[in-house]
Amino acid sequence: MPDSRIGVRYAKALFSLAEEKGVTEPVRTDLIYLLTLIAEVPELSQMLSSPLLSGTRKSRIVGDLLKEEVHPMTLNFLDLLIGKKRESDLQDACRMFNRLCKERMGIVEATIVSVVPLNKNLTEKLKKWLSDQLGASVELTHQVNGDLIGGFIMKLDDRQLDASVRTYLQKIRNELRQVLN
Repeated sequence: MPDSRIGVRYAKALFSLAEEKGVTEPVRTDLIYLLTLIAEVPELSQMLSSPLLSGTRKSRIVGDLLKEEVHPMTLNFLDLLIGKKRESDLQDACRMFNRLCKERMGIVEATIVSVVPLNKNLTEKLKKWLSDQLGASVELTHQVNGDLIGGFIMKLDDRQLDASVRTYLQKIRNELRQVLN
């Protein structure tokens, strides 16, 4: 799912400010922690999206919950999002901030989707090959999707290589339909 434009804008502004103040890594760590917290504590997500709570109340709850855990810049960022009623863009902003940090560090994110789990040896070879091809450090994640039937899908930044049997069969089906119609 693509990130919201507003979330991207907030992330870029926060990244710029964090870089200027030299606190990029602590803020990045905080935002990763926040994403994990939102995923693991559904009540937090519900509270943030609740129209019944005022922004002031939400800010107070978030402040009480996180003031000892996160950098003040992160807390100010959360207050800003809540104050502007942009809580729905929080997760996108967190993900984009992390992506911007990785770009700055020269790390490229890649995802490989296959029918079966890849063994560690194959994953490491693939990661090394990608690093050599791109001239950058690669952070490779793996997903399993049995619907592919066979083959793989590789996602690299905004590019995707689909070498799955499912896609190949869909192309053949579409070509047959065009010929038969």
